[in-house]
Amino acid sequence: MAEGIKIALVQLLKKKIPVEAIVWLLTVRGGVWSQYCYDILADIHRDLENISNSLAKGVKIAPRTLACGDDIWKNLQSWLLSCLGKCSIYEPFIDLFTRLDDYQLSAYFYQVSYGEVPKDLYKRALPKNKSYEGNILGLKVKRKIPVQEQCRRFVLKYAKKYAKIIFIVSMLLSSHRTIYLLGKIDGFKEGLSQGGVQQEAEIPVLADKKKTALEEFPRTAKAINEIINELTNLRSKKIDRMPSNQEIIEEIEKTLVFNNNDMAELLDYKKAISKRMLGIDWRGEIASAQEKWVEAIYLYQKSKQKLSANGYIEPGKETAKSLKCDVADSLELTPIEICWQQNERRQNTQQNVTAMTEEQKQEAKAAFLGRTYPAITQILTELQEELSYLKIDGKSIHRAIRETLGVREADYEKARRAVDKGVEALSTAIYNYQVKKQTNLPRDGIIDIPIDRGNTARRNIFNVLKKEVKEKIKANPNKYKVPGG
Repeated sequence: MAEGIKIALVQLLKKKIPVEAIVWLLTVRGGVWSQYCYDILADIHRDLENISNSLAKGVKIAPRTLACGDDIWKNLQSWLLSCLGKCSIYEPFIDLFTRLDDYQLSAYFYQVSYGEVPKDLYKRALPKNKSYEGNILGLKVKRKIPVQEQCRRFVLKYAKKYAKIIFIVSMLLSSHRTIYLLGKIDGFKEGLSQGGVQQEAEIPVLADKKKTALEEFPRTAKAINEIINELTNLRSKKIDRMPSNQEIIEEIEKTLVFNNNDMAELLDYKKAISKRMLGIDWRGEIASAQEKWVEAIYLYQKSKQKLSANGYIEPGKETAKSLKCDVADSLELTPIEICWQQNERRQNTQQNVTAMTEEQKQEAKAAFLGRTYPAITQILTELQEELSYLKIDGKSIHRAIRETLGVREADYEKARRAVDKGVEALSTAIYNYQVKKQTNLPRDGIIDIPIDRGNTARRNIFNVLKKEVKEKIKANPNKYKVPGG
């Protein structure tokens, strides 16, 4: 391994250089280390395997046999000998390897730093492992089990054994449970409740709004059912048939939580609209399911400038129309005219564009090297492969991307060289493009590579931009070919 990358990794662990800088050097086309990126990752894999094998044999590994050298791994080796506590010094490696799409290394250092691995990362690192524990490069890793899942496992374990006792106790305490649930609904403080849609990111839902939204949930259910009934009668280009009720429901759930599959799994529409037996929600499950929907709807409404964030949906009103349009967009349903916003938005886009704030510009510039530029590079790489039959080169694709985003060539080239003025101009152009396209994602001037890479129909700015650039090049390849390129 090059001495330069060894030094850079040591400086990263000491937090003297940012992750974005190393990602840039390893991924940017023509970068110092880009051609060695996979070799570097392979060296790190081998080092960790060799360290594990040596410790298992009780033999101290010779520093000269480690590709990365001893400075990077000395703390890890000391920790592996005892496995006491956590070794947080390697925390920067989590972000680094996640951005480099090496989820095994990311999960490895998550276990080292925190003692357990988040569910989503665990599934990516060990896709075939269905248990709660696995092995990565000789290290035992454990999947983090959310509180809700722990409770569910506990109930499933003991429900049959103590079913009669649980039923009797439930009957005796039913009145107390009802009073408790009423108090729970009335007493929400600002922020998400425990067990809410996303516990780690607090989204303020005022108590009075949540109470009203729960009271209005029957209207929300009616609006959702109307959307389902209308969309199931349209043909989907994506699946080449009319979608089922369940497919529409799942798409609605994903749309409300910005396509985060883990969050979408927590939304249970069937349970939320369940009938209460004898008028009582015996285990509080229906109320809990409705709370999650209220929080997801509120989150969705907050992301839309024209919608009132109140946590419920009125049939035929703006939130219902917006949600119907986004779901239809994602499933590529025809006729697309059901998207009520289409004509109005096209006419008023220029007049209604909200200028990018200075704070948004700073955030977009900070994310450019680590997120936006790798995403643009990924679009270029994928289009070069998909359009190879047109004999189109990288310069031509860059030109098509530049013209699609509406940024000057001089500014675009400056951005590619990480010149501040160019980065700001390109980030602003991306922001304006997001506004113009009216995606169901926040407008932030940033492009991210989608997590769900298998679903190219998912409505996000990466796929929207890639699709438009691809269609433009296919329609007129000679227009974008650069002389001498």
